[in-house]
Amino acid sequence: KLMFYGQQGFTAVEVLFQVDASSAVAFNFGFSDDVTETSATLPVECSATSFASSASTFLGFVYDTDATNKDLHCFWTDDDVDTTKSIADLRMQGFGLTASKWLWLRVEMQDQGSGNPVRATFHAVQDGKHATKEFTTSVDRDQALCWYLGIENRDALARGVFVKAPGWEQSIAD
Repeated sequence: KLMFYGQQGFTAVEVLFQVDASSAVAFNFGFSDDVTETSATLPVECSATSFASSASTFLGFVYDTDATNKDLHCFWTDDDVDTTKSIADLRMQGFGLTASKWLWLRVEMQDQGSGNPVRATFHAVQDGKHATKEFTTSVDRDQALCWYLGIENRDALARGVFVKAPGWEQSIAD
C-alpha cells in the first residue's frame, strides 16, 4: 500500500534477512512507488558500473552480483531521473551479501521542508560491522511510496530467503 511520504517528517523501513546462497542474486530494499512492481526486473539493477532503473521513484539499497564490485549501493530515482552521484559515492564498500549470514538494512527519509527533496540515511549491519551513508536526494517530499523488498535469482537454482523483523516507523503529522 502506498502509505509513506517524505513530507510526514520522518519515515523509516528496515529488514533483517539472509539468503542460503549469495551467488547470482540481486536485490532491492527501501521505498518504491510501485506496490506490485509489475516489471520483469527489479526497480533498479546494476551491471558492471552502471545502474538501470525501471521504477519512476525508488529510494533504497541495490545489490547485484552483475556489478563490478559485489557491495551494497545506495540509490534513488525520482520522476524517472536517476541520481547523478558517482557509483563510488553510493557504494558501501565491504558490505555485500554473504550466504547464511543475517543482513540488517534500514532506510530513513527526513523532510527538509516545502520545496526541498527528502534527505535519506542508509544503514547496514552485518557480522558486527555497521555502515551509514547520508544524502540529500532528488525524491519529492509529496511522493507516495511503499515498503519494498525484491530479490531476483540470476540462475536456475532455487534460493532460500529468510526474513525476520520487517518494520517501519513514521511520524504523525500535527
